[in-house]
Amino acid sequence: MSFQLRTTVAFTLLAHIVFGQVSLASAQEGGASRAWKKADPNATSYFVPLGAGRWTEVSEQGQSFSFQETKQLEDIVEIFDPGRNIRIRLAAGRSELSVDGRPFARWVAGSWLPVSRLPEFARLEPIDHVVRLIYFVPTDREPTANYRQKIRCLMDFVNSFYRQEFKRRGWPDRGLQFQRDGQGEFVVHFLRGKHNAAHYSGSPQYDVYKQIDEFAKEIPRSIGSPGNHLIVGFLETYDAGPHAFEWPGGVALGGQRSPDGGLAVFSSWILRDEFCATDAQAQLKLFQDETPMQGRTALGHGRPNSPRFEFIEDGFGAVIHEVGHALGLPHDIREDSLYIMANGFRQLRVNLTEPRFGDRHVRFSDANANFLRVSRHLSVQQEGELDQQPPEFQATAKQLAQGGAIEVSFQATDNAALACWQCYVPAYGSIIGGDVLNGASATQTVQIPLLKNRDEPITTVQLRVGDAAGNYFQTAVDVQAADKR
Repeated sequence: MSFQLRTTVAFTLLAHIVFGQVSLASAQEGGASRAWKKADPNATSYFVPLGAGRWTEVSEQGQSFSFQETKQLEDIVEIFDPGRNIRIRLAAGRSELSVDGRPFARWVAGSWLPVSRLPEFARLEPIDHVVRLIYFVPTDREPTANYRQKIRCLMDFVNSFYRQEFKRRGWPDRGLQFQRDGQGEFVVHFLRGKHNAAHYSGSPQYDVYKQIDEFAKEIPRSIGSPGNHLIVGFLETYDAGPHAFEWPGGVALGGQRSPDGGLAVFSSWILRDEFCATDAQAQLKLFQDETPMQGRTALGHGRPNSPRFEFIEDGFGAVIHEVGHALGLPHDIREDSLYIMANGFRQLRVNLTEPRFGDRHVRFSDANANFLRVSRHLSVQQEGELDQQPPEFQATAKQLAQGGAIEVSFQATDNAALACWQCYVPAYGSIIGGDVLNGASATQTVQIPLLKNRDEPITTVQLRVGDAAGNYFQTAVDVQAADKR
């Protein structure tokens, strides 16, 4: 099962000619009341202001990218996407683009228009850092019984895991915030798909990325958008036939789109009566149930006729894991059976059967927990005053001559307060190091051990630096080879 959400670059980035002088209404007026329409007949999209310095580029196909307003240069609005390291300047009739720190150059034509004239697909919900829950049912499927109560029970369990992680570390008691109804219950949006299940799952070949892409296209803007909101979806797209593990067409994927939003999706087989209850006490009993599931194999342990609780660990654990990805956390396989962002999520029952905060309890690694602590979905922040300026840094990396470690040096600055850093190795698909940062600037040189029993050549690492407001900047750093003398 794959757990990283693909990065889909849907908008062509071409630039060649320097900007000229322009004149339009004030940037503040334009940013507050106007959107910017990209003049591309093949891929119409709009840059829409969301308030508090946030912008989103949204297309009719359902794709969206989030930006932070960084500057107002005379009558020009400049916005920044830290994940893709893209800066764009918007003005009347034209725009400028800078990729990976290169000089700005002319991009595409476009024009300002009042927000009131935006098409329906571009009318976006305000950013509020409240989780949206969606139950998605294709045209040829029927909803499972008690789906709302089951999703509420499951997500309450997921949220308790995040809260316990904060308590274990002595941090403020803080969990995810959910949309709630008049009775204080989690809101679960029912969404009927436009197509049959095979359209989304790609049956009979099956394609997990197709599932998440097609689902994302159908999320109504009245609910939210993954670029600006944390959205968790449960999809009735799996099939009932035999399969090597669990059910055919199963999916569990998650990824962050911006500091404000992300998307995580899961197969609704986890909502089956044999795995998911409608209240906490009944769910705890299911976690202890060792009844063999005839003809089915849980992925985590891979034994035929797996006991019931192993499917629940796989399913409930995957939700915690994928929500972690949607909050921006990468894999950390340094302690594969312990860390939730590795395969530790398949060992959840340990946390229910052993003493509180025991040594064998599944958890987030320190490197990931540091980023959770400043996540906009898990920290108390004043929305209207939220800092939108990401950190800046320069970094180098080299492999040490004796092998077994990489030396990373970086200088980082922030307009307010730095918080943490991570070093990720694409060849491993894992973090190899990270720590906290303090103050508005930091200079560090650290030696980070490589993973044992791995011999992949390490040519690139990804360094990510976060600040106390949940902003981050990440970039690839080439690794200088060790001196063989």
